[in-house]
Amino acid sequence: MESAIFGKSQNNTRLIRTFASTEEYSNVLLELDLIAEVVAENPQGKFYNLDELFDKVNHEYFAGSLAKPRLAWSRINTYRKLGHYESARDRVVMSLTLDLG
Repeated sequence: MESAIFGKSQNNTRLIRTFASTEEYSNVLLELDLIAEVVAENPQGKFYNLDELFDKVNHEYFAGSLAKPRLAWSRINTYRKLGHYESARDRVVMSLTLDLG
């Protein structure tokens, strides 16, 4: 609140960044996502299903020991960044470029 009233300061920025890196904050983001059920968060692409691909790789290379994160296709094609992991949401987002078949 102080940051909104008095403006940006090093101390306020540090406090916000510290809170944003906590498990509590991550859990809040995850719960909000689960409530909203984002339409774009769909593991089924035009050609590939990320859930099926994850299960196959997990079984073949990790003996099924990996916990499955939430999997989604991005909304746009990208050509440099083909995927990323969002730790706060335990979500892997893959570029639509990889779903070209």
